[in-house]
Amino acid sequence: MLGGAALALLLAAPFGLMGVERGAGIFQASMPTAILASIIALEYDLVPNFVTTTVLFSTVASALTLTLLMAFV
Repeated sequence: MLGGAALALLLAAPFGLMGVERGAGIFQASMPTAILASIIALEYDLVPNFVTTTVLFSTVASALTLTLLMAFV
């Protein structure tokens, strides 16, 4: 999740993003994995255990990572 934020931070300047747009883009890039990935994995039996674990872990970890990110952006 912090990797997505770092990439968004690097790409904000070349695209001319500043202020609220820059912050929104960085936060969006660092959001946890969406629950839709779990639904699709369960529906089509595409390693559902791995996907649901990833969604759970990224959601729990986002409480810490997004809090830290808000302090720096």
